[in-house]
Amino acid sequence: MLLEQMFNPQEEFSWKGGSVYFRLKGVVKSTVLETGLNVALGFLILLACQLVGELLVRGLDVPIPGAVVGMVLLFLGLLLFQEIPDGLRQTSEGLLKVLPLLLVPAGVGIMQYLGFLSEAWAELLTALVISTFATLFIVAFILQRMLARKSEQQDRDPS
Repeated sequence: MLLEQMFNPQEEFSWKGGSVYFRLKGVVKSTVLETGLNVALGFLILLACQLVGELLVRGLDVPIPGAVVGMVLLFLGLLLFQEIPDGLRQTSEGLLKVLPLLLVPAGVGIMQYLGFLSEAWAELLTALVISTFATLFIVAFILQRMLARKSEQQDRDPS
């Protein structure tokens, strides 16, 4: 009975694991398997971008973290394709849910190097203030441009 349902092209069914199976072009697929493969593909994209970033940084001897270069490459790739793959979206959403846990090692590092940080507090404070204001100005500029573009589109297409 179960095998007959799996290979029936007109019907969907669920089994006790809760996964829905369906027949598509002669291949039995599982939504659980498909979701798992999408997430694995998302991690593969993230890791590939980080690897290429690390290789570029080491090959060009640039004083920028490879992960940052990888993020820039990922951003450029997303701009180029103008679409976020489902797997990358699912992986990113999952990572954002546990983001606070990923910040724990940074907090431990700050506590470990507290003596060094206390010696260079003025330089760190200056860098923090400048980077904060630079970020605010850049975000405001981008927001202003996006709102102007949106209003231009609404003026052209009032429907």
